[in-house]
Amino acid sequence: DNVTGYFAYRFGHMVFAFVESEWGVEGLRDFIFETRNTLTGAVDKAVKRAFDLDVEEFDARFRAWLRKKYQPVALERGDPREFGPAFRIEEGVRSAEASPAVSPSGELIAAFTTYKDDVDVALFSVPKRKLYKNLTRGYTTRYEYLVAQLFTVGPDRGRDLAFSPDGDTVAVFARSGRGRVLLLLDALKGGVVKEYPIPQDQAMEPAFSPDGKTVAFHAFANGQADIFLLDLGSGTVQNLTNDPAYDAAPVFSPDGKFLVYSSQSGEHAKLFQLELANPQNRVQLTFGAGDDEGASFSRDGKALYFASDRDQGVFDIYRLDLETRKLTRLTKVIGAALNPVAVVTKEGERVVYQAYTKGRWQLYLTDPGQGEEVGREEEAAPVKQREVFVPAITVPVTQDKISPVKGHKLFADNVQVAVQFSEDQTLISQAFLSFADHYGDRRLNVLLESVSGYSNFQAAYVNLEKRWQWGVTVFDDRSYFVAADTFTGREVRLKRLYRETGAAVFAQYPLSLYLRAEAAAGYIYRDIDYPVLFGGQLFFIPITDHIPFVQAGLTGDTTGWNDYGPHWGRRWSLLLAQAFDAKNGGTLSRELRLDARQYLPLSRRNELAFRLFAAVADGNRPSIFYFGGVDTLRGFDYRSVLGNQAAYFNAEWRFPLIDHLVLPWLHLRDFRGRFFLDVGAARVDVPGYTQPFRFMKDGQLQDGLSSYGFGFSVELFGLPVHWDFAKRWDFKKTLDKGFNTSFWIGFRY
Repeated sequence: DNVTGYFAYRFGHMVFAFVESEWGVEGLRDFIFETRNTLTGAVDKAVKRAFDLDVEEFDARFRAWLRKKYQPVALERGDPREFGPAFRIEEGVRSAEASPAVSPSGELIAAFTTYKDDVDVALFSVPKRKLYKNLTRGYTTRYEYLVAQLFTVGPDRGRDLAFSPDGDTVAVFARSGRGRVLLLLDALKGGVVKEYPIPQDQAMEPAFSPDGKTVAFHAFANGQADIFLLDLGSGTVQNLTNDPAYDAAPVFSPDGKFLVYSSQSGEHAKLFQLELANPQNRVQLTFGAGDDEGASFSRDGKALYFASDRDQGVFDIYRLDLETRKLTRLTKVIGAALNPVAVVTKEGERVVYQAYTKGRWQLYLTDPGQGEEVGREEEAAPVKQREVFVPAITVPVTQDKISPVKGHKLFADNVQVAVQFSEDQTLISQAFLSFADHYGDRRLNVLLESVSGYSNFQAAYVNLEKRWQWGVTVFDDRSYFVAADTFTGREVRLKRLYRETGAAVFAQYPLSLYLRAEAAAGYIYRDIDYPVLFGGQLFFIPITDHIPFVQAGLTGDTTGWNDYGPHWGRRWSLLLAQAFDAKNGGTLSRELRLDARQYLPLSRRNELAFRLFAAVADGNRPSIFYFGGVDTLRGFDYRSVLGNQAAYFNAEWRFPLIDHLVLPWLHLRDFRGRFFLDVGAARVDVPGYTQPFRFMKDGQLQDGLSSYGFGFSVELFGLPVHWDFAKRWDFKKTLDKGFNTSFWIGFRY
């Protein structure tokens, strides 16, 4: 299994606690070191080298350790459904929900949900406990991601959504650019109605004031975690707590006079209350062992609901009567219960909360009247001064020992392979190796390729330390294209050699998260069979060129990915290149290239994919572009379409067929299908020769080319494997009796 799936998500941090308890800190260090130096990221080799165990033995010992540690706790606790029913998207849909926030009427709950294989904000009906509306449906580049604890960011305290007092909007923070912004979502129609930039770092956990004029939130400033207040009218931000404690998860009292929040300066986080008219006037509301967080008020404002791990270190939901100080526990779950909010039902007040069970977070409804009284909380006490919060892990920094990094040892970071076997018996193989230092600032990428016995090599060193990124590359590209033998007049296809050897320096600068500018300059030695007109006929003669060149371009990428490949968004690259004629002066070749891809989702795993490649070159000896065959113009010979004016278009419908096919000797996953249409054309227009060209006449292709067909893809041994079956046609009739087939391994456009 992969490290991220096997450890980080299946067992969380406890696998590392197990390693430390069995083999000590040194054993833990050895394991992390061996995992970092495992080329593929698989854990079996790292486990074997660190502990001399195979994965099955390690797993068995780990499970035994877990049973001994948690069995006493598990016997006393129950499933969240024992305390009330769960919310559902719909029958048969498995999803996760978190951060419930209640509407003013108490009939709707806003929460994060993953039912679309993304993190969205949705509304749920309290009476039906069903999905009502998705407020962030679809895909956007307006922000990078929504700030949702446990889904997109790490756990902190409290909820990350808030309903406005009028019920018209839902507040949520999002990552945008280098910081975070507060978004107000339209609770009726969905979408963003207003956006507020936040100058503080790591802003999260919004809470509306009862008058709807301000939003309190948790953020960092000057090395402190405080509660801030945003004025929605002016956009100004005020630091409310401004103390050395760790303050988080604010909530307003119903009368708008007080703010309750979770604060930690010692070993545990407790609930505190400050007076908004005088923020220095604060009292502590909860005491004792454990962390208290995620508070909210009852509908009448006389009680607080909150989550606490004061019993056995497991978070449960509690109710604190603010007058009598009576404490009632509403749940006793095995996993965790967080973020309670009071709602209105026909049966009276109920509490909605999120609980973790069977590997995911879900929303549940419980009756506070069925809770168990567990004592009384101490009387609230005024607070004059707070101690400095010290995190569980601190790293001291000695200024006089800070020095630049002297060495940048590179480690294997990524390996990819591709193998293609086309219908004309052309075999293409590729191996991509990527090496990086510990910081990821320096990278060495190596591409090795073989095309029917021709070997190609490209290596690039990239420095990513600064916003201005630069690198150097060297390459030796030996290959061929397929041209017609016009000398004899026969329909014979011949392989023509071209070779390019050179070096370049390049730089790139990100203009935004989705757009970057690129530039390069270098030298190429080119040996090519170039088309020349002689005696009224076209010949290909060997020519050598020494080419200094410069180029500049723009690249945009908003693509969203599923585990099998791109699913939504677009990618495009626009490049302008100028090659100088070292022998005769002037421009040897000036070219403009566009490569654009668009992905339109039809459902969660079903999409349309489009690609357009277009290139044109002119000059004393303009560059020739070649395509055809695998993943360009299917059904045609590899690189059999050529010209200095060239373009092709691909359209595909991609859809799932079989998720898992488990055989006694083999496990196949992500078996997917596609229907495709390819259209392309190329023209030679060079000094001394202009190819007659007509793309189409009367709805029938003339010099244009096209094919259609279907294909299958499957993941085999961790690699995507593809089969395509294509027929050529001219928009009126099919030109092939049977299908032209191709098989290849690699990643699709």
